[in-house]
Amino acid sequence: MATISLASDIKQAIKKLDSLQRKQVPYAAKNALNDIAFKAKKAEQNAQRRYLDRPVKFTQSGFWIDKATTKKLTVTITIPQNRWKYIRHQVEGGASTRANGFHAIPLDPSIQNKYGGVRSKTRTLLKRKGHFVAKSGSTDILFKRQGKQVTPLLAFKKTTMQTKKYPVWKAATRVVESKFKHSFDKALAYALRTAR
Repeated sequence: MATISLASDIKQAIKKLDSLQRKQVPYAAKNALNDIAFKAKKAEQNAQRRYLDRPVKFTQSGFWIDKATTKKLTVTITIPQNRWKYIRHQVEGGASTRANGFHAIPLDPSIQNKYGGVRSKTRTLLKRKGHFVAKSGSTDILFKRQGKQVTPLLAFKKTTMQTKKYPVWKAATRVVESKFKHSFDKALAYALRTAR
């Protein structure tokens, strides 16, 4: 699981306000934090499309927002564990080892889906006529035989080495640093204008 938290310090904002106006500051801070959190989420989704190879919808939807309230002026964006367990290898780099089974690495574009994964389940491919597994060095390869032509389709590897690709939270941080003040000023102006 990966998390980023955004908090608002309202001390500076209330210095020049009267008591009635000060009551509106927590509402403005809450709204600004939640607004900027969703903008930060959108920025991270765009970053995933930039840095990751064709991320699927499941990956793109993997940002949870715990919204701020007037009593809790902190908003948290989380990548849950069921996404982070595979995204983290793109963030941290290093060895990615499957506890059960193997990484199935496509070798032939014809079996890939639009996201770069395998179009059919590996078990289905193994059962197809003319398909067989043989070793190439220490790696198991799934081949397809058509007449005299033999085509490698998949490589099965227990461990793959990943390079750092995705600077998680960089895009979100950039949004917060560049847009939070404007968002807060706008929310505060609205809160003061509608104060009763």
